[in-house]
Amino acid sequence: MTSVGGMFSGGRPATVQEDGSFELTGVRGPVLLTASAGGQAAVLKSILRGSEDITTTPMELVGTERIGDVTIVLTRDTGRLEGTVTNSRGEPVPEATIVIFSDDPRRGTDGSPFTRTSRSYGPAALAAVPGATGPAAAARAPGQYQMPMLVPGRYLVVACDAGTEPMPTPEGAFLEKLRPLATSVTIAAGDPTKLDLTLSKVPVGG
Repeated sequence: MTSVGGMFSGGRPATVQEDGSFELTGVRGPVLLTASAGGQAAVLKSILRGSEDITTTPMELVGTERIGDVTIVLTRDTGRLEGTVTNSRGEPVPEATIVIFSDDPRRGTDGSPFTRTSRSYGPAALAAVPGATGPAAAARAPGQYQMPMLVPGRYLVVACDAGTEPMPTPEGAFLEKLRPLATSVTIAAGDPTKLDLTLSKVPVGG
C-alpha cells in the first residue's frame, strides 16, 4: 500500500486511494512531501506541483490553501551500485560508510530520495546468511557493499572513515564537505553499476 507523508511537526501520513488520489489536511509551515510504497519494490522518483519539480523543495503553507495539482511519481525502474571499499594499501575495509548523493546540489536536502547511505560488509556479514557459498558468499565478503533501488541518474559517491565519531546526517553542509572527495557515477536501470572506492578520511566536526 502506498502512503504519502509530509515532513512537518504533527503531520500524519495519508493512504493513497484506489484511484491514486490522496489527501493531507491540517498542515502548515514548511512542508516537504515524501512517499513510500510499503512492501512494493518501488521508490520515489519525483514530486511535481503542476509542472514544477518540488521533490526536494518544501512548500510554505499557512493552513488555508487547497492544493490539487500535486503529482507523486514512484518507479520500479531502479539501478544498483556495488563494489569494494579498500584503504590506501589496497586492503578491503569492512564497515565503512558509503554515501551516495545527487550531483545536483539542489537535491542534497533533508528527506531527499537522492541521498542514501550504506555500510560495507564486516566480518560478521556471512553469519547473517547461514550456508551462503559461491556468489552469495562473495557478495558479502568484508569490504563489499551494495546499494539497491537507486533512482537512475548522476550521483557522487564517497566511502567515509569517520573514526570513532558518529557520522553526521548526510545532507546540506556535510554533503558539501564530501563533494570534492567524491567519485562521479551514472546509475542506470537494470544491470548493477560496479564502482570500487578508496576510503576517504572525512572531517566530522564543525
